[in-house]
Amino acid sequence: VTGGIYAFDGLAHPASAIATGLGGASVPGTFSFTYNGSGTLPTAAGTYAVVANFTSSDPNYTNTIGTATLVIGVTSPTITVTGGTYLFDGFVHTASANATGLGGASVPGTFTITYNGLPIVPTAAGTYDVVATFISSDPNYSNSNSSTTLTILPTSPTATVAAGGPYPYDGLAHSALANATGLGGIPVAGTFSFTYNGSATVPTQAGTYAIVANFTSNDPNYTNATATTTLTINAVAPTVTVNGGTFGYDGLAHAASVNATGLGGVAVGGTVSVTYNGSTSLPTQAGTYAVAANFVSSNPNYLDAIGTGTITINPALSGFSSINVPSISTGTATSTVSGKLASGGMSVAGGNVSITFNGATQTVVTDSTGAFTATLATGGLAVGTYPVAIAYTGDANHTLATASSQLNVTSVTVATHPAGKTKEAEFWATGAGKALIRGFNGGITHTELATWLATNFSNLYGSGAGVNDLTGKTNSDVSLLFQRIWRTGGDGAEAQVLTTALNVYATTISLGGAQAVSYGFKISAGGQGAKTFNVRSFGAAVGVANNTVLTVYDMLRAVNSRAINGVLYGGNKPLTASAKTLFDELNSI
Repeated sequence: VTGGIYAFDGLAHPASAIATGLGGASVPGTFSFTYNGSGTLPTAAGTYAVVANFTSSDPNYTNTIGTATLVIGVTSPTITVTGGTYLFDGFVHTASANATGLGGASVPGTFTITYNGLPIVPTAAGTYDVVATFISSDPNYSNSNSSTTLTILPTSPTATVAAGGPYPYDGLAHSALANATGLGGIPVAGTFSFTYNGSATVPTQAGTYAIVANFTSNDPNYTNATATTTLTINAVAPTVTVNGGTFGYDGLAHAASVNATGLGGVAVGGTVSVTYNGSTSLPTQAGTYAVAANFVSSNPNYLDAIGTGTITINPALSGFSSINVPSISTGTATSTVSGKLASGGMSVAGGNVSITFNGATQTVVTDSTGAFTATLATGGLAVGTYPVAIAYTGDANHTLATASSQLNVTSVTVATHPAGKTKEAEFWATGAGKALIRGFNGGITHTELATWLATNFSNLYGSGAGVNDLTGKTNSDVSLLFQRIWRTGGDGAEAQVLTTALNVYATTISLGGAQAVSYGFKISAGGQGAKTFNVRSFGAAVGVANNTVLTVYDMLRAVNSRAINGVLYGGNKPLTASAKTLFDELNSI
């Protein structure tokens, strides 16, 4: 009887038997088998006692029994373990397992599953070695195990970057802020690094910056992450200061000054275009000008801007000077009034000056120096004082101006109005005269007398007097000059004119009167120079008509104006002779 050893496969496994006789010859007959006493062929795993009952059909052989053992061993089931790949979500992730047998039929039993050797079901990110151990409850199947891998991948956190703003440019650094959160909004541990337009430098300048926040996770359940946003720092307007000002009209152009400043008063680079009442031309005429300064910034942190201001040019203050209305005697046909018109320190050329005298008004025009003259009709005037009104109406650039004077008309028989006792030329040539000259104003080294002569009579004794120039000289030098003139010309015209000048100085309280009074001079506030004298027939010597009444001072100025390099009349003998007679009479009063 042959049983056999088989692996469980669900099939019936019969035993086999043969009967042999003498010489090993086959004995005919039939077999019936039992397996553990059952006639059913075994399919399940187990060990079976096989009994083969032989019924001989050969009369030479009896029936007999044979035995054997038949074994069907248990088989291993197919264990399938499923791990899987998951993103970290905070939940447990279990592996699944099943055992199947023949035909894929489920094999009953129980599983024990470990993850990296532990029975704890994983939640954290990582790779886990899963081992599923199967304990079979089916006798046809053995216990078994199988393994696989379960992976929980780290998930991406939510990275948020905030730049704030937009900010106005303020010179400060403006950085971004970021955070990373995971499941349930819980912060994820890690660090951030930032770039601004690709640079790690935190921006301070105006502009738009692309911010990239790179998160490096310190939590194994979360990956690194990146967030982006934009930060804007806007340019700001600088302070544009326009300094205009108030000026008096002077014919010059007056420009405003402009500066643009930013934070901390620092100058902002750029260009400026300025208009005055809408024009780019600088103002020169009197008026009020609205100044607009258009600033174009070359600094990206600052915008273009406009500043305003005001320039005012006031009309120049006009006024008359050097008004001269000479006194005349009755019967003088005409007289000349003269003067100068200035405004704001400048001569007014081409100005219309109206002169009203004796009920009549005439208009004259100033020359390039502002000087004007007008001829007054005086032939029928009686002795008296006649007012002269002088006016300038002004214009947009000059204020109006007025002045008044008077014309004195005296009788032709009035010869002089002496200032007091004077001295003739001989006095100044004597020791007493020398002593007085040297003693004026404090002593021989004083310069007041020389300065007065040089300033008031520059062609005779000042910068235009040649060798007679007393500029910067002393009393001693004045005395020497008189002595030289006396020695070379005696009591001639040059000595007479200088004598008159010395008499004027000596008789005037504010000049040399303090010293001269002890020498017998009669002094007064105006002195000899303020008194009048009829020039009679010697008008040519002082540039006026005969019988004109002039002050002594005016006579000296007239002679000075016609001197050349200190020489009277440039050497004209007739005029020099007339001057000698005229001034000799003056000095004899």
